[in-house]
Amino acid sequence: MIELRPFTRNDIPAMFKIAKEHEPFAEFVGPEQAVASLLRQEGWVFCENGVVVGHVTLSDFRVLHSVLLHATIIPACRGKCISARALRTIFGRLFDPDSLDLVKVYAYAVMGKTYQAARTLDDLGFSREGVDRHGLVLPDGRMFDILKYAMLREECPWIRTKAEIRAWLAGRRNEPR
Repeated sequence: MIELRPFTRNDIPAMFKIAKEHEPFAEFVGPEQAVASLLRQEGWVFCENGVVVGHVTLSDFRVLHSVLLHATIIPACRGKCISARALRTIFGRLFDPDSLDLVKVYAYAVMGKTYQAARTLDDLGFSREGVDRHGLVLPDGRMFDILKYAMLREECPWIRTKAEIRAWLAGRRNEPR
């Protein structure tokens, strides 16, 4: 069974190894850089039988507004929909009433092929906001398109019913600014 839990400093080597093996640009980030970056982020790891098989981290917080989400899952676990279930859990926390209004996610495409993340984001109800053509250029010259996705709090289907969303929006419209 796969569990989701907050990551600790002890998980960072496994997280770095997964990213290095399964993200096309991670090979250009050294372990020291990865540790420094991850220590500044909040996030969770997916564990199967005690072994880290993926992770979700958050960066670029704009307090009470938005966050950028990063996720990597090993290929053997992608078909189990663990990322979708975990994201539902995570977004339930992020979109609580006193938290964020917007979550952004970037998926990368190489030569017109998108990663599994793009399909998962579509399935989760994210809106594709656009494509930054060759938005990521690696030191070796490879270029990646960046597929930009976002979800507003009121669009998040697993944290509110339609009636709750309407009531929440009506309340927001009546609040003094």
